[in-house]
Amino acid sequence: AGAATDEVAEMLVSKLLQFFPAADIDAKHLAVSKDAAESYVLSAVEAALAAKHDSLEAVRSGLGVEAMRYLALVQTDLLWKAHLKNMNYVKEFAGLKAYAQMDPLTVYREEGLKYYDSMLVSFRQNTVYSFFQYQAKQ
Repeated sequence: AGAATDEVAEMLVSKLLQFFPAADIDAKHLAVSKDAAESYVLSAVEAALAAKHDSLEAVRSGLGVEAMRYLALVQTDLLWKAHLKNMNYVKEFAGLKAYAQMDPLTVYREEGLKYYDSMLVSFRQNTVYSFFQYQAKQ
């Protein structure tokens, strides 16, 4: 129990390689226990991250950190604007919930937290994806 089937392992590898194209991940290493698979993937991703960082550092010293900071800032800006827009919709939606005998403040808090959590997940995914897609000009 907890081990990935061959089909699921292939799907996981495919998805992981979308985010970490340089990662050396083999599906056969995922068809083991969950802990062993997580450890294997983590080490492969860390190696891919180090390789990407080193490739950027080879272009210019400090470029790896600079690129990550810039990409994180861009994602923060884009996602925060979208979050604020979503919160305006939640405010309107929460007001309407008063007619359903629900506390609008509770609805606003709960829905706002869902959007915030979703924003954090998107931030991590988008930043990592952007970092691995980033190509420095020589």
